[in-house]
Amino acid sequence: MIKKIVLIFLFFIVSFSSAWGESTSSEQKNPLETAKNQLASVEDRIKAVDQLKTSDDSETISTLSQIIRNSGEPITLRAHVMELLSQSNNQWASLELKKILNDPSAASENRILALYALWKKDPQGMKMELMNLAKSTNESADIRVAALNYLRSDKGKWPPRFWEDIFLKKENPAPVRIQTMNGMKELGLITQPETTLMQIIENPAEQTELRKAVILIASSMVSPKVLEKALMSVVSKPENSLEMRRLALDNLALRPNETLLPQLKQVLSKENDPILTEGLKTLIKSIAPKKEAQSSLQNIP
Repeated sequence: MIKKIVLIFLFFIVSFSSAWGESTSSEQKNPLETAKNQLASVEDRIKAVDQLKTSDDSETISTLSQIIRNSGEPITLRAHVMELLSQSNNQWASLELKKILNDPSAASENRILALYALWKKDPQGMKMELMNLAKSTNESADIRVAALNYLRSDKGKWPPRFWEDIFLKKENPAPVRIQTMNGMKELGLITQPETTLMQIIENPAEQTELRKAVILIASSMVSPKVLEKALMSVVSKPENSLEMRRLALDNLALRPNETLLPQLKQVLSKENDPILTEGLKTLIKSIAPKKEAQSSLQNIP
């Protein structure tokens, strides 16, 4: 009886091994099946995708498109597939990529991957599409930021006020405006930073995230005196958030200027926030002559 059971067990093992071997061999011969197989390792699936580089049939492109669309697939695999499609001259590849990009129900990261592939395939041919995406208030901030990122590499001509209108429109999300500002700087389109950037820094109604980014970029575009004036304006006005006032003070501390002492003392005399008060005292001590600093601080209530 035991021998019979053992023989049956061995039979199943041999049969399973044979079937598994045939399946594995079949998948090795058919890279499309391996690429689709979610039970296969990512490494094997990527190798299979590489074998499909020369394939130009619609079934292969459709299968690769499905991998990209599936957010449950490993990002490394999806990115690899996208890279392959970006190098393909196949018309089906471009069509599938455009379907993903124009599908509002697709995951944002997948649309961004499709946008990258289309831009890499044809930067100039995608320029108008990228501009429309960057301007569209119906698009997510992620898509618009990605479009602006690719546009900033184009050193060609631009429609009048394309960049300025996106940057100055307060309804646009801060990340979109920040990316626009970075693009304008890179393309040499910020022609009057002393007014354009300083107005944003000093305006309490502007987005905090944007104002922070403008302070960073302005430090390399305007004179220290111009920036100090704007930062001092932020520190001295209570209508600015404490976050912005503290940031402005921290930036003033990076470039101590003795001429700011009277204004700093005046702000300190009226300040109620303990952290800002301590910061003001520290800055005054660092830039005022020792005896004068001690005398000034003693006279502060």
